[in-house]
Amino acid sequence: MKNLTQLKSLYCSENLSSSALILLTAIPVSFLAEYWFNLSLSSRLSSHEYGDYKVAYSYAALASMLILLGGDRVAPKLLSAELSQGNNKSVWSFVRFYLLIATGLSFLLVAATYAVSYLHLFMNDHDEHHPLVLMSFVLPLIAAAALLSRILQSGKQLILANLPCESACQQ
Repeated sequence: MKNLTQLKSLYCSENLSSSALILLTAIPVSFLAEYWFNLSLSSRLSSHEYGDYKVAYSYAALASMLILLGGDRVAPKLLSAELSQGNNKSVWSFVRFYLLIATGLSFLLVAATYAVSYLHLFMNDHDEHHPLVLMSFVLPLIAAAALLSRILQSGKQLILANLPCESACQQ
């Protein structure tokens, strides 16, 4: 029995070290990818268009935090025990609750952003909307990605939790 315990601890430490290596490699790679993306955008877009993009990106980051109401932050505390016990029903109800809230608040933000865009810019032509209005439609996807990342983190799937959507959903 003692050999089995030693073997299990050795496997866990090797698995942990390989996961840590992947995560430590992913951090600079994601930073370089984001840097390259912004550099290529800034060279291809005019300064006004790039400024609109960065404002819309910042708006999306702040609004996605708002529409989740902290649901992504509380997920590891509430769901870790449930996931370790295999109780997926309560996890699904948690996800459904926060996705419904995020979707409803996203629709409110779309309407508010559209109204403010119309009142401020007096644009009612569908081809000339400000990027904030367009970015508002992506908010439920950003919120869902942040929530999924935290749920995967709760289930101890750290590599999956930090892969593609994490750099887009950093909050």
